[in-house]
Amino acid sequence: DYMSVDAQKLADAVRQTAELYPSMKVCAKVIDGAPCIVPVNNMTVIVPVIKTEETDVDKLESEFIKPFDLENGPLFRFAVYDTPKSVILFSDVHHLITDGTSQSLFMKNLALVYAGKEPEKETVSSFALCSWEHKQKQSAKFSECKKFFDEMLAGVEVDSNIIADEIENKPEHN
Repeated sequence: DYMSVDAQKLADAVRQTAELYPSMKVCAKVIDGAPCIVPVNNMTVIVPVIKTEETDVDKLESEFIKPFDLENGPLFRFAVYDTPKSVILFSDVHHLITDGTSQSLFMKNLALVYAGKEPEKETVSSFALCSWEHKQKQSAKFSECKKFFDEMLAGVEVDSNIIADEIENKPEHN
């Protein structure tokens, strides 16, 4: 029942949940010619509660969605819309910092925080994983494995083009 959802409590829970993930507080920079994800420690998670008479979700969504500022961040955006018919959470998180599994874990923790329960803590941060991968790439074992796969796949031609989704006979696409 949407009437039992407290818009401000939801916004606070989103903020608390986002604070659990330091890898959300980043921006993208080019450093020494290489693209990098850079932590922004003083980034504030803002989750506005927007009281509105608008009930058209598509219209609210079109107002919410905007481009990210990759170089300054944040690479996420949240808003809670409090309408006469419902309380709606919009979440837009750039794929540079999330994927489907991460979003699922985020939402699971959000539900726990909203319910006043203890969220699951991150066991390995994205930063630690990146550091580990970087060290692995410097190792002799990595070079040996790379050479093995380069030789195994030499001459293999693969079409790596992404296959577009089929668009069914929808009027707007004809």
